[in-house]
Amino acid sequence: MDKNGKGKVSVIGIGDNGKESLSPATLSLIEKAEILFGGERHLQFFSDLRSEKVIVKSNLKEVAERIQKELGKKEIVVLASGDPLFYGIGKYLLSKIPKEKIEVRPNLSAMQIAFSKVKESWEDAALVSLHAKPIEDLLQVFRNQEPKKVGLFTDEKNTPSSIAQALLNEGIQNYACYVCENLDGEDEKIYRGTLQEISQKSFSPLNVMVLVQEKSKDFPAPPPTNVKEWRFGIPDQEFYQRTPEKGLITKMEVRVISLSKMNIHPESVVWDIGAGSGSVSIESALLAPQGKVIAMEKNSDDVALIRKNIEKFKTPHVDVIHGTAPDCLSLDLPSPDAVFIGGTAGNMFEILNICSGRLKSGGRIVINLITIENLAEAWSSLKKLQLKSDATVLQVSRSQPILEMNRFAALNPIFILTGRVSCVPSPFGRGEGEGLMIAKEKIAVIAITKHGTALAEKIHAGLVQSELFVSAKFKREIPGKVQFFESPIKDLTGKLFNTMDALIYIVSLGAVVRTIAPFLKDKHTDPAVIVVDDKANFVISVLSGHVGGANELTEEIAKLLGAAAVITTASDVGKTIPVDILGRELGWTTELEENITKVSASVVNEEPVGIYQDSA
Repeated sequence: MDKNGKGKVSVIGIGDNGKESLSPATLSLIEKAEILFGGERHLQFFSDLRSEKVIVKSNLKEVAERIQKELGKKEIVVLASGDPLFYGIGKYLLSKIPKEKIEVRPNLSAMQIAFSKVKESWEDAALVSLHAKPIEDLLQVFRNQEPKKVGLFTDEKNTPSSIAQALLNEGIQNYACYVCENLDGEDEKIYRGTLQEISQKSFSPLNVMVLVQEKSKDFPAPPPTNVKEWRFGIPDQEFYQRTPEKGLITKMEVRVISLSKMNIHPESVVWDIGAGSGSVSIESALLAPQGKVIAMEKNSDDVALIRKNIEKFKTPHVDVIHGTAPDCLSLDLPSPDAVFIGGTAGNMFEILNICSGRLKSGGRIVINLITIENLAEAWSSLKKLQLKSDATVLQVSRSQPILEMNRFAALNPIFILTGRVSCVPSPFGRGEGEGLMIAKEKIAVIAITKHGTALAEKIHAGLVQSELFVSAKFKREIPGKVQFFESPIKDLTGKLFNTMDALIYIVSLGAVVRTIAPFLKDKHTDPAVIVVDDKANFVISVLSGHVGGANELTEEIAKLLGAAAVITTASDVGKTIPVDILGRELGWTTELEENITKVSASVVNEEPVGIYQDSA
């Protein structure tokens, strides 16, 4: 402070006993003040002073402007309760006035006094101010943890009785409740009771609450006030979540838009990848009461929160997997109608690749993204996987109280991408199937090498009803239907050729041709045969491209692996109509098989072909 004392503003904490709580040096500062700011109760202690007195209520902006205007010209003192920097005016003034221009002289905080009065330590207490704050701030503390002690600043709206009732409504009972009135004042009173007892009393407006957990006492359950029925768009604060700022939760507005794009029906199977606190999983489960939701999360703390949310919202059909995608996607999971991706841990394409392969016909993948880089990668991946895609940018601002007014506080903008699997009729006639829309058929995936086994597992994961056949040389735990064989691959092929609808080999093309040759009959009975090279560069349709469906299966597996599909049938290369399967989705049958080859040749050679339809 300069020689005349006008270079700084003194922010002084004062107790409820007024002047008695202040040192002689501090009293001297107040007595010399030319402008004295404070609450009405504070200023009454110094009614005898001739200084200009300015009442501080909700006029903080005006107070800061006046201080800035008079600083250096007049001696200024601001009075505050207890410690001005503990939920007090000090924090606000430091945001408006340079620190070197402020001197803070704290007093005992009312919170500190309250804990001393009830004879409880407070280093392990959760401290919450509900002064001009929503009661949800306190409820969230209890949802995130089970605090041993809680210290509370109240106000005229969030009174001790209303706070106690709000806690009872949440099912919280086992706390002793102290209400400390007019601390260090002449009419100081300390009340102790259960939450039930406190909820039925009235108290002086100047109070601090202290809650102390009492596990040893058997608290009777309060009568239920209501039965909660959750509606679409559950508020964020209802979920158990990590706080502050670290909380992983899809905000309510973003969640509602994302869920609407997922098109969930009552029997849907939903995958939630990077589930965080599980808000999307919970709301998906409420939309699909007869379905199944699988929440996948790598963080153990969040996994615990998901389980707490499952219990709270009564959604036992949510299964939780503690693991990282894509690893956990190789488990024997039901194929999804919808996939929500909230986090990928850097494995965007691989996760989308597997999910698009497992997604049911007409299914959807919805991705939430924050960064431009992840947006670009996700959009590129969806296009590479040939999913019908669209993008939405959502910018949400919420009203937030500031003094006696409200302002808008912006949330981070969110990119919402949606990828759709088209409902193209399958040559196998199973548009309602799982996985790659061919999962109801009998499909064998065969591998004889180390790298081939890894590829076979990936294909097997994308074809839910497939069976995996792996050389016994690489025997280990592999999820799903798997058999290990020791006999030559030709013997295995002989057993499978007439029982399977499709054979997928991760073996060289030449070896496969020699292996299947003895078993070939005709295209109407031979299974589809596909070959994948050991590095997944190419997926080759070898046999029964049209009738057996090998061509479409080749394209789907190529999409799953990010490989090139090799299809050599003339109609596919020339983009003409495959005559041998024309009309299959309409239930048509072929009467004269001998004409199929002639008509096919005419179509491929671009010769005129007439079509006659009997109207009878």
